[in-house]
Amino acid sequence: MKKEKIIFWSATVIIALFEGVMPLLTSQTELAKEGIKHLGYPEYFGNALVVFKVLGVLALIIPQVPNRIKEWAYAGFTFNFLFATISHLTIEGLNAQSFFPLIVLGILAVSYIYYHKLNSKNNQMSFKTYIKNIEDKTGKIAEDFQTLAEQKGFTKNGELAVKATEITNWLKEEFELGHGHAMAMYAYIKGKRE
Repeated sequence: MKKEKIIFWSATVIIALFEGVMPLLTSQTELAKEGIKHLGYPEYFGNALVVFKVLGVLALIIPQVPNRIKEWAYAGFTFNFLFATISHLTIEGLNAQSFFPLIVLGILAVSYIYYHKLNSKNNQMSFKTYIKNIEDKTGKIAEDFQTLAEQKGFTKNGELAVKATEITNWLKEEFELGHGHAMAMYAYIKGKRE
């Protein structure tokens, strides 16, 4: 997990520097304004692009930002790099600068892949943590709940025989579990193990 965090943050910081810090510091220079004009875009487009790049970078680096917003930020940067490549190829033809956005897109892809790897591991750990907390609180192991669910008729031969709300309500009332813990135990009874 530590190695994955290092890879994720290294790639994400590079994106933040290239797409957030650098444009913010250089967007009002004559060179930047001329670069936007050279590609055929109006000056206001460059200013709007900087605002969206900075917002996108903030979405990627602030952990509390919802996952859906992060997905949109990754998509926005992907379109940005693809269209930057197309713009440079159209105006300047084949040269090194035309393909530079694709290199940064590769770094973005590494950030995206490792963002999802870390998220899936966090979700797995939280499920296991829920189950462990339930065991600590009730003194019953997960298999005990499986057996109790069978005895109450919630499952038959390991298959669910009732809706989730019946099981979660039972767990809340009889064992005073919160909704998240009740849902985790319902998932366990349903067959989830990771």
